[in-house]
Amino acid sequence: MATQFDKIKLYLFPGLVSVLGLVIWSIVSEIRSDMKFLMSQYSADHVRIDNLERVVYGKSSASADNESSREPVPPYKEQTVAVIPDNRNLKHLAKKKAL
Repeated sequence: MATQFDKIKLYLFPGLVSVLGLVIWSIVSEIRSDMKFLMSQYSADHVRIDNLERVVYGKSSASADNESSREPVPPYKEQTVAVIPDNRNLKHLAKKKAL
């Protein structure tokens, strides 16, 4: 004979599983709709970037990605510049060093 507690457990467990399934389904549906929105936003941004590349570089993105069409970048050359003080300061410094 089933007690009252066993009857409650018998109906409660499937109900809890159903509620948990509905919660998971709603979360998955929300994630799916967010992903659709992000994918459409990404494709729109990608199109804008391609159009800007065409404007800036004056060629299509397919030819902009081709490595052989790019000109080599010149190497970085460091330029060192020194400031020479006027002769009065040099004479003054020479006198200090002699003392």
